[in-house]
Amino acid sequence: MKNPEEWTSFLKKNDWLPEKTQSLVGDASTRNYTRIYKSGTTAILMDSRVEKEKINSFIKVDSHLRKLGLSAPEIFYADIQKGFLLLEDFGDNSIYSMAQNNPNQNELTEMYFYALETLKIIQEGHIPINTKKYTSKRLINEATEFFSFWYNSLITNSNEIDIAKNSFSKALEPVMLEAWKIPSVFSLRDYHAGNLMWLSNRRSFKKIGLLDFQDAIEAPASYDLVSLTCDARIKLNKILTKKMTDKYLELNTHIDPLRFYASYAAVGVQRAFRIIGVFSKLAIIDNKPQYKKYIPLVWEHVFEHAKHSKLESLREWLLEFVPSSRNNLT
Repeated sequence: MKNPEEWTSFLKKNDWLPEKTQSLVGDASTRNYTRIYKSGTTAILMDSRVEKEKINSFIKVDSHLRKLGLSAPEIFYADIQKGFLLLEDFGDNSIYSMAQNNPNQNELTEMYFYALETLKIIQEGHIPINTKKYTSKRLINEATEFFSFWYNSLITNSNEIDIAKNSFSKALEPVMLEAWKIPSVFSLRDYHAGNLMWLSNRRSFKKIGLLDFQDAIEAPASYDLVSLTCDARIKLNKILTKKMTDKYLELNTHIDPLRFYASYAAVGVQRAFRIIGVFSKLAIIDNKPQYKKYIPLVWEHVFEHAKHSKLESLREWLLEFVPSSRNNLT
């Protein structure tokens, strides 16, 4: 962690000078996390100095989730100006790590079903004031912007790249209209296994500890479900995925199933293209090659979602501009 004197001062001010520290593996962001040990207990120091503007958002969403009775971390101390938070420690057992180390399908299903119950509570709650909203245009622009990092890695002819990007945006226009044919809700946006902690000592849906929600947004109800079922880092079997989508519809009887599946597919391809682009950027530009290994799985998600009857324009684009599509869509 850079400039440790700054966070040492923050901890000292709040009587949390550590006896020991442990750097934690972070996500793809610029935030850093450190476990602080003191007097037989622990807390998590979130260092968001590079993204200070997101501190307020984290605090706001955290408060909202806790008022809903969900397991979002208690904020012990905050220095918004400096970019530091001292948080409740949820431990190391994310659903991701549990799935990697304990592939028992019954236990995995239990974890994901609790995550679905948590998601229902989030989506039934009100949308906090001043929450930004995804729009069809923003979804298209986001997918196009990030996906271009992948395309640029394959083609150097700028004219060809521009043609591909323009036609890609046009292909997504009718697709994104399908995304909004179900209700919009409060979305944590990164509602995937790596951000969901398994708190086995708690009851019911409180077993799901929520993290990394500072980018929460108003989005189609399908968005967070896609994040959960189409994880970029875990290949869930189709039986479990089907159980999860069925359970979601069982918990949300007000959503029309046909419209839901069209929205689910539309959001699924948008999110997958964005992730392919983000991972390509991390691997190529930010020199984090470990993200390359996840890209093939995300392509599988693209091809699976693109088979939906409402995504014909996207299938045509894939067949023209992505050669491997012919083996996966025909």
